[in-house]
Amino acid sequence: MSKKNEANRRLNKLNVASAAAVFGTGLVLFFEFHVGDGAWRESFLNVPKTAWLDMHRGVALIFLAGAAAHIAMHGKYAKTIARRWGGGLSAKLKARSIRQVFLFEASAVVTGTGLYLWTFHPGAGLYGEGNHHILDVHNIIGLLMFVGVTAHIAGRWRRIFSAGAKAAAVTARAGGGDVSYMRGAAILFHNPFGRHTATNHVRVDVGKCDACGACTAACGNDVLELIDLRIHKHVHVSRRENCRGCKKCVAACTNGAFSPVLGTECSAAK
Repeated sequence: MSKKNEANRRLNKLNVASAAAVFGTGLVLFFEFHVGDGAWRESFLNVPKTAWLDMHRGVALIFLAGAAAHIAMHGKYAKTIARRWGGGLSAKLKARSIRQVFLFEASAVVTGTGLYLWTFHPGAGLYGEGNHHILDVHNIIGLLMFVGVTAHIAGRWRRIFSAGAKAAAVTARAGGGDVSYMRGAAILFHNPFGRHTATNHVRVDVGKCDACGACTAACGNDVLELIDLRIHKHVHVSRRENCRGCKKCVAACTNGAFSPVLGTECSAAK
């Protein structure tokens, strides 16, 4: 697994943990200290309400920082979606993008109302009725966001928590090299023909490829990446200009998917 993909997977794990913490403490504050006669309770599980609020604020800051980093790492994906919105996007992809925009807008509302209350009315939500309408907006949109984030994580659960073990297994099978996976916009809009299946030195027949990862592990120049979707699995030439013609991929592939380009000379791998 490439360093970038591994960093993204670790960030996703941090975001899952912080989301569980921020929504968990938020639900406690809502159901135990807000609805009904909860405004007059002093503690839950022997923990004071002020401590619950402080925990919620602390993990909310961690969640906000992780979400910002997540959005920054997927900036290229977002730009590609926006550029192709007028044409070239499937209905399924548009629907998924709309859900992601909803999460972004909901998080902006929840963050804005939460920071406003924290900054200008730090006691809101503990005692009294002041700014109750702002707190209600924070809570209602937060509940909707909880549903959306849960669905978002559930759809990516295996990718977040199984990719590392899968990559390690593939790497071991491939002899210990680094295995790179293609992600995001590159998967959605790549062309499986032409320049993505050949360099100046080798060609790959994706029909023979079973995405075992042996070639990407053998390549020392970061030329190849794996596309690993449920119905779409094969190796992909992502950086053809990096190919030095060492032919290690040809030797590593047990399915004969790689073949040298006639008339090219083998050079030493850098």
